[in-house]
Amino acid sequence: MYKLLCFLIASVTSVTLCLANDWSSCSYDLDDLSSAAEDASAAARRADWSKQEFEEKKRALQNCINFPDVYDLMDDGCQMARWNYDSAKSSYQTDLFSLQSELSTVETHIRSIEWPCGVSFTQRRPPVAVKQQTPPVAVKSKTKKAIDCSIYRMFIGQLSTTAILELCNSDFPEDECIKCLGLE
Repeated sequence: MYKLLCFLIASVTSVTLCLANDWSSCSYDLDDLSSAAEDASAAARRADWSKQEFEEKKRALQNCINFPDVYDLMDDGCQMARWNYDSAKSSYQTDLFSLQSELSTVETHIRSIEWPCGVSFTQRRPPVAVKQQTPPVAVKSKTKKAIDCSIYRMFIGQLSTTAILELCNSDFPEDECIKCLGLE
């Protein structure tokens, strides 16, 4: 009778608590998941901060390029602003990689709680992509574009389409990014 009841409950819902019997393992795995979620949250905050820094340095470079008499205080052809922009972009990309790694760890922990806690997470939804247009700061050579394009393609499946487009749009026009990433 118990097995029949478990079967009926399991077939009606995605939760199969009747099959779980190792609650200490469930508790341990949930603690690990909680810790991983905290790490991912911290990584998301770092990525958000890096994005704001990146946007600020991007505006500063654009201002320097467009209004050198006012913003090129070092009179170096905006080299300092360009270095600050490149540095902020690199930090942002690093923080996005770190965030993706932390999110992968969370996903692993989510999968690890299914058996000991008797749950099944069968419906997974892909992230919703929203296009954002960010004008490029500088035009690069075709060789450099091909190299950068391959770097952005490495993010496919690791980051949301929005995040990849945002990074790509910092260097290239949106139509080139869409073509590069195969989003046509």
